[in-house]
Amino acid sequence: MACYLLARHEIVQNTLRERIYEVINQNEGAFPYSSCDDIEYLDLVIKETLRLYAPVSIIERHLQHKLKIKFSKRCVPKRAHVTIPICGIHRDPEFYENPGAFDPNRFLRRPPPVEKFLPFGMGNRSCIGEAFAKMVTKIILVHIVGSFDIAVCHSTK
Repeated sequence: MACYLLARHEIVQNTLRERIYEVINQNEGAFPYSSCDDIEYLDLVIKETLRLYAPVSIIERHLQHKLKIKFSKRCVPKRAHVTIPICGIHRDPEFYENPGAFDPNRFLRRPPPVEKFLPFGMGNRSCIGEAFAKMVTKIILVHIVGSFDIAVCHSTK
């Protein structure tokens, strides 16, 4: 999805490409893996892609203990089935201004609270593959965006 979003948003794609080229120029034409973490804009593009298109749309849990809800007097009983709508949270205008827009800079202007950005879940039951997925995504995007102009097909609407 990141490549599609970059194809649809040429300014974002060009900004990312410029950041990639800066790192390549600083490293005499090479792009060492350790430099992936030096491109903040790459992280922003990935976060915004994951916000719009999370790997899973919901997280489900069976509670082992009674759960007190923050800012409420209510509790969820032990053994209750709880569904967390990740896509709903990620597109809620209360937490994200203009939630349908692809805007990587939103994470610079107003980073969401950690519990409002859940593409891999959170806590001790979060996805064990999160770091690996991010690493692979960074490497792939650096190679694709650094080597090609990405464009949508003329018939894509």
